[in-house]
Amino acid sequence: MSAMKVYSLAVLTAQQGARQAAALPTATDRMRELGAVFEDIGNTSRGFHDPYAGARVLVQVAVRAYQEARKVERVRAYVQAG
Repeated sequence: MSAMKVYSLAVLTAQQGARQAAALPTATDRMRELGAVFEDIGNTSRGFHDPYAGARVLVQVAVRAYQEARKVERVRAYVQAG
């Protein structure tokens, strides 16, 4: 697999994991899942030419995806609460 395909797959995986973490009901569950996402990012980035830069970018991607998903979850909860 080419380096760009590996990177693209890593980005999608980080985003998906972060979004799944954001949907969990408790903060403890969310942080546990995010920890697993970050661990996966660390393992994946070891295969990159520059592991530090790769991990930094993937963590930024995951954090943004998590923040956006949490915002949606909070608005959804607010609307449902009425």
